[in-house]
Amino acid sequence: MALDRQKWSEYYEAYRDSISMINQYTQQMMEDLKFYHGDQWSQEEKNWLSKQRRNALVFNKVKKIVNLISGYQRAYRMAYRVTPRELGATSTANQLTKSLFYIMNDCGGYYTLSNAFLQGPVKTGLSLVNLWLDRTEDPINGDLKLSMVPYSAMMIDPYFTKFDLSDCGFFGRRSWLSREQAKGLLPWAEKELEKIPKTNKDSMYPTLAAGKNVHHSDLHKYDEFWQQQHEKVKILVDPNTGEWREWGKGQEDRLKMVLQKMPNLKVTERLKRTVNLKIFIDENIMYDGKDPLGIDDYNFVPFVGYYDPEHTEFAEKIQGIIRPLRDPQTEANRRRSKMLDLIDSQINSGWKAEEDSVVNPESLYQSGQGKVVWTKTGKGAGVEKMPPGDIPQGMFRLASQMDQDIMDIGGVNEDMMGQAVQGEERSGVQLSTQRRVQGMTMLAELFDNYAESKRYLGEKLARAIQMNYTSAKIMHVTGEKPSAEFYNAEFGRYRVFLEEAVITRTQKQMEFQQLLTLKQLGAPVPWASVMQSAPIENKDELIKTVQSSEQAQQQQQSEYSQLVNAKAQEDLADAQESRTDSELNRAKTMKELDQIDEDRMLRLLEVAKDLSEAENEKPQQQDNTQTRTKRVTKGPQNTKGA
Repeated sequence: MALDRQKWSEYYEAYRDSISMINQYTQQMMEDLKFYHGDQWSQEEKNWLSKQRRNALVFNKVKKIVNLISGYQRAYRMAYRVTPRELGATSTANQLTKSLFYIMNDCGGYYTLSNAFLQGPVKTGLSLVNLWLDRTEDPINGDLKLSMVPYSAMMIDPYFTKFDLSDCGFFGRRSWLSREQAKGLLPWAEKELEKIPKTNKDSMYPTLAAGKNVHHSDLHKYDEFWQQQHEKVKILVDPNTGEWREWGKGQEDRLKMVLQKMPNLKVTERLKRTVNLKIFIDENIMYDGKDPLGIDDYNFVPFVGYYDPEHTEFAEKIQGIIRPLRDPQTEANRRRSKMLDLIDSQINSGWKAEEDSVVNPESLYQSGQGKVVWTKTGKGAGVEKMPPGDIPQGMFRLASQMDQDIMDIGGVNEDMMGQAVQGEERSGVQLSTQRRVQGMTMLAELFDNYAESKRYLGEKLARAIQMNYTSAKIMHVTGEKPSAEFYNAEFGRYRVFLEEAVITRTQKQMEFQQLLTLKQLGAPVPWASVMQSAPIENKDELIKTVQSSEQAQQQQQSEYSQLVNAKAQEDLADAQESRTDSELNRAKTMKELDQIDEDRMLRLLEVAKDLSEAENEKPQQQDNTQTRTKRVTKGPQNTKGA
C-alpha cells in the first residue's frame, strides 16, 4: 500500500467537520476525569491560594460515589444467555450460549464491559466497546475479543441518536502502536510497515493520552475510518408465505436454476445497510473494504450514560455521573477549606508588627496563615498577635448539608454506602434493603442504557461467532459438534433471543445453579446430576454416595410399591367377591319379587274370573224371579172371574 491523499482527505474532512461540535463535550469529559482524580480547583484558584500561602485542599466525595456505582455493576454482572423461541432450537441456542460465555469469561469480556461502564456512562458519559479478532493464540480461527475505546480516541457522528448506530454516518478512531503491534494487526502489510519512517505528531485527537509522548518512542498512528453505506442486493421472495432470503452476488446461474424449479418465487431488490472500513498507518492506506468480521455492521457499540439527542447544546448532550456533581463538590471544597482556615487562625491568626521590630521579618510569615500587618515605627506596640475571629456555627451545618447534597444529586443514600442513618432506629435489614432498592431506581436510566448497549453487543457477537468460528473451533469451545442450523443467519433473527442470566465463573457453575433451581421447584432431577455439575472438589466420592443413596431409596420405593400393589390387588379381589355376592343376593331378591308378582297376578285373575261369573249369574236370577212373579199374579185373577 502507499500514501493515498484522496482517501486520507475523506477521513480528515469528516474529522474537521465534526470535531468543532465534538470538542464541546470532550472538553467537559476531560474536566469530569480531572474531578474524579482530585484535580478540582481551577488554575486561577490555585494561583490565588498559593499567593495567600494556603493549600488547594480537595475532599473528594465524587470518587466515592463513582466507585460505588461501578462496584455495584461489577458485583451484579449478568451473563449472556441465548433462549430459544421453540423447542427445536434448544441445542443450537445452548451452543451459542457456551460460545458467548467463552468470549466473555475466558477472553476477558466481562472485565472490558465493566471498564467501559466505568470510563463511559459513570465518569465521562461515553465510551465504546470494539469487537476484533485476535489471531495471536489461534492463527486460523482467531479469538473474538473486546476492547474499550475512550472518548479521547474516537470521532463519532455528532448527530447519531440510536445505540445500535443505525443512524451513525461515520466513525473514526486512533491509537498509537509500535511497529510490531501494527504487524500483528495487519499481517498482510508486514513489508510495507517496515518501510514506514518514524511518525510525526499532528493536531488530531489532542486529548488522547497515548499521543503525549510519541516523540520519545517508536510509535505510529493507527487510524480507522468507518463509513455507513447502502448497496442494492437481490432477495428471493415467496409471495405465498412472505419468506425471503438474500441472494449473494456472483450466483446468477444458480438463481436461474432455482427459479426454473420453483417458478412461484419472485426476485426483487432492496437497499441493504453496510459499512466500509479504511485503515491508515501514518496516513498510508493499508486496508479499504468491508468490515473484517463480516457482520455488515460497525464492529463496536457505544456505552452512554445520560444522552438527550434533542438537546441543542453539544456540551451537555452526553453526561455521566460526575457532571452534575462538579459544582457541589467545588463549593464543598471551598467551604471546608475556609473552615480549616478559620480553625488554623485560632492557633495563630497573624501578627501586627512595627517596622524594624524584628531581625528577620520573614520569620513572621512562616507561622500561622502567614499574615503580617506592618505599622510605622512608634505607631504600635512592637510585635503583637492579632486576635482570631470566631467560627460561625452555621458553617458546620452548611458543610454537612453540602455533603448530603452531593449524595442526593449522585442518586445514592447511606444504605447504599453501607452507613447507618443517624438518629433512626431500624429493625433488621428490611428497611435498609428497601432504601438500597429505592436508591438504585434513581440510577435506572444509567443501567437501562447500559443493558441496551450490552444487548446490541451480544447480537453482534453472536453474528461474529457464526461468521468466523469454524466447526472445529465450536467443538473446542463447547465440547459439541455444531448443529445443522448453527451457521444459519436467520436462526439468530427469528428462532432465539438474547437475555441476561446470573454470571458464574464457569459454565458448570451456571448449569449447577439451573439444576439446583429446578430441584428446588420440585422437578424430578436426580441429586447425582446436580452433584455432577457442582463446582466442588473431590465430588466423585460424593456422587457415588448420592447414587447409592438414591438407588437404595429407589429399591425401597420399589418394594413399597410392590407391597402397595399386592395389597391393592387383594382388596380388589375381596371387593370383586363382595360385589359378586351382592349381585347374587340382588338377583335372588329380584327373582323372589318376580315370583311374588306372579302369584299376586294369578290371584287377581281368579278374583276377576269369579266376579265375571257372578255378573253372568245375576241376570239369569232376575229372569227367573220375574217369571215366578208373573205366575203368581195370574193365578188369583183367574179365580175371581170364575
